[in-house]
Amino acid sequence: PVQNKARVEAAMEVTSDKPATGAWNWFGDKKAVFRPGEYWQPHQKVTVDLHLAGVQAAPGVYGVQDHRIEFEVGREQITEVEEDAHSMTVERDGEKVKDFPVSLGMVTTRKYTTTAGAHLVMSRERNVELTNGTLGVSKDDPRYYSEIADYAMRISWSGEYLHSAPWNPRVGEANTSHGCINM
Repeated sequence: PVQNKARVEAAMEVTSDKPATGAWNWFGDKKAVFRPGEYWQPHQKVTVDLHLAGVQAAPGVYGVQDHRIEFEVGREQITEVEEDAHSMTVERDGEKVKDFPVSLGMVTTRKYTTTAGAHLVMSRERNVELTNGTLGVSKDDPRYYSEIADYAMRISWSGEYLHSAPWNPRVGEANTSHGCINM
């Protein structure tokens, strides 16, 4: 576990073909993620130099070697969701690719509201189990549900996904989900 986060951050350097400012964000005390202030410019190389050899991460804990990570930013893909129109538009490199009818979270209950603002796709899963057990509903409660969603893309650690929802007859008409974006 890293206790000296500022020291470790100072030893990590991110450079890109098209310079970007950003900051490190810690998830617990073992994982740091760099997020640029704006979206990465597409189609460029990024290098992460971890100058950690000899850096004290915690009392008695030191980095043993440096490490370099190189990657290329892919295409630009921006998806915009219009809550009132129950629609989602996908653009790639500035060109419209597709429109989808969607259903967002019910605003009748705060915990079922889809959060607004910019989101990043954190993972893609072929199948994911969605359950309101994560919201405190027990399996013996008649309101309990468990569904397998295909083509799920996580957009938050609190359980929000974009996913298929063949069980939702109101996709494109009304916001009836428990916070996810149904397609």
